[in-house]
Amino acid sequence: MADGSPWQERVQSIDRAIAILNCFSVEVEELSLGQIATSTGLPKPTVYRLLTAMRNHQWIEQDERSGLYRLGFRLYTLGIIAGAPSDLRKGALPVMERLAKETKETVNLNIVDDDERICIELVEGSHGIRNFVKLGTRNTLLHGASGRVLLAHLPQPRIDSVLANVETPQRDDLLSEVEQIRRQGYALTYSNRVEGAFGASAPIFGHKGSCIAGLTVSGPVERIRESEGTIVGALLRAAHELSERMGFVEGLSRKVLP
Repeated sequence: MADGSPWQERVQSIDRAIAILNCFSVEVEELSLGQIATSTGLPKPTVYRLLTAMRNHQWIEQDERSGLYRLGFRLYTLGIIAGAPSDLRKGALPVMERLAKETKETVNLNIVDDDERICIELVEGSHGIRNFVKLGTRNTLLHGASGRVLLAHLPQPRIDSVLANVETPQRDDLLSEVEQIRRQGYALTYSNRVEGAFGASAPIFGHKGSCIAGLTVSGPVERIRESEGTIVGALLRAAHELSERMGFVEGLSRKVLP
């Protein structure tokens, strides 16, 4: 294939984008356009063009006040997805199995991916009639206890982005609910996403104190009305245990990112 072909140009752009991402580290979290250009050896206009494209895909963020660039939230969610099979899912499964046995209801584990949530682990309840949840299912963050507990612990700019197209009265209600979820430590919904179903969900915190997943118990509404306190209590104990397994230290400030 001849030099300068569209295919080779695309590969070159990918290589350059990766070079930009590799400029960042634990020690160097923010960089200016000039610093990135110097580090990569690329012309500033090229770096600016690539940074703009990467911002559009949420791989890069830019501080409005300082103008400095940092890694975007999309990379954070990809990191969670990549680590989920070996760390989060492995640590969560025995806790989820015990919670499902204790409540007899379906238990699932969800993480954020872009403006949606993904079910990455599932343990079905023992009742003949139970909630149907499918592993790998994607759903909005706006509905259901699983979505709302994750929404409540996103950075505020991400919450604003998710709610951008929501009508004002509903948006105000959701923002109030977000605050309530943060205060009480769990989300509880009735017939919200699925008619006749309840969901109770609690956040899972990682070693840095940030929410990395949501643990949810779900089933028919009529059953939780008889044992809401018992189910929520069991859920919170399981979420606390799983957070500890993920390295969360009690007393560490639980972060809702700014």
